[in-house]
Amino acid sequence: MLAVSLNLIVGFTGQLALGHAGFMAIGAYISAIVTMKFDGPLVLALLAGALAAAVAGVIIGMSGAQWVQVVRRTAQRLRMPLLTIGLVLGMGYVTKYSGMDAVLGLAFTKTGFFYPFFAAMLGWLGVALTGSDTSANVMFGGMQKITAEQLGLSPILITTANSSGGVMGKMIDAQSIVVATAACYEDKNEGKLAAGPIFRGVLPHSLLLASLMGCLVMLQAYVFPWVIPSITK
Repeated sequence: MLAVSLNLIVGFTGQLALGHAGFMAIGAYISAIVTMKFDGPLVLALLAGALAAAVAGVIIGMSGAQWVQVVRRTAQRLRMPLLTIGLVLGMGYVTKYSGMDAVLGLAFTKTGFFYPFFAAMLGWLGVALTGSDTSANVMFGGMQKITAEQLGLSPILITTANSSGGVMGKMIDAQSIVVATAACYEDKNEGKLAAGPIFRGVLPHSLLLASLMGCLVMLQAYVFPWVIPSITK
């Protein structure tokens, strides 16, 4: 959502402004207080954060008409992202409760000694496909944990490798490239033509960094296992 709002201001209006991040910070802060301090439900925390950001906007000087316009435009632009997030989370629950995570986890045990390397590459693939490290963790986190336990590896290391490897795939996912082209090209057609060269340019760097992360995970699994914290109950 932060990327979408930045794209709206910089990519479409040509204005370099980061003030929207302040409203997001206010909303996140209030949501965290409601959740952590008062043990409130997620829906209530989100509503409280949105209300706090709205109050901050009124104090700063946004009129009612401006708020209506911003909310309408934001809702229009977030329709598909919110639907996509919901579908990815739903898929994560389906794979978890249907046993697909367990089946895939047992299948990946066949990689044996090299699994720590593939753990990072799976995270890279998940982010490259979904555009979100959170979505990749939802999709592959349970499978990574099951595979680590079957192979006698640290679940902390392997699940963290899924997230760390995923970061390396962020530069090649579709939404990142779209945001980059929208921010750098005023002509939409020119931006569309630039998407392919951008992808081809960053793909080798993404693969190299993900491979290096996989090698680092293997070193932590077999050479420096003492760097991984133990699970305490």
